[in-house]
Amino acid sequence: MAPIGVAQSVHVTATEEYVPSGRLTSLPTPLTEIDLNISTINSLDFVGKMELTLLIGADGAVDEVITVGAAEEMGSFPDQVAARFKNALFKAGEIDGRSVRSRLQVTIISELAR
Repeated sequence: MAPIGVAQSVHVTATEEYVPSGRLTSLPTPLTEIDLNISTINSLDFVGKMELTLLIGADGAVDEVITVGAAEEMGSFPDQVAARFKNALFKAGEIDGRSVRSRLQVTIISELAR
């Protein structure tokens, strides 16, 4: 909790404005490959799992990426992975052929290269 008189920045996303994937008749799909096999991510040598919630607009652009379960020992791994998804373009999720804002859960598992 912030001391009295110190402003605290709180970001709240209205995720209820985005339709959960279970209510969609067509899930959002990336229009191009989301490549996580890049040297800046691989050099982190992080092993573990994290969850992302993608908030995807009706135009297919990723409005926001929310990371869940990102621990301090992950370093910059969550931010770098989130940036790859944030810059992706999707075919928007649909309900009965109509593009809608949607939520998509993504699990990322990182393993050491062999």
